[in-house]
Amino acid sequence: LLSIFEQNDFTDEREITKNYTYAINDDVMKNIVDVLHHAGTDPVERLELEKEQEALRVFEVGMQALKQTISQKDRELDEKERELGLKDQALNEKEKELSEKDQLIAELKRKLNEK
Repeated sequence: LLSIFEQNDFTDEREITKNYTYAINDDVMKNIVDVLHHAGTDPVERLELEKEQEALRVFEVGMQALKQTISQKDRELDEKERELGLKDQALNEKEKELSEKDQLIAELKRKLNEK
């Protein structure tokens, strides 16, 4: 299959198109060879194929950048959630301290009222 991509396998020195001469048993592979042969010998098709390949490359680069951005945002979100967890824990501790102080104040008021 790699020999299909070499231009000298498409045309000879007189620019006459040559065919792929190796035996192909697989229908899918035969179809691939036919498309590649046509694209290799037809400049308009070759240009269209190159445009499709460039579009696919640009898409893949964009997808990779998007995946990296999402990954970075996920890490940032995880860090923010960790920070919020620590702040929630500190807030719960402060609320517990306030509750204990409120109980102490209530007890002191009760004792003061008893006297």
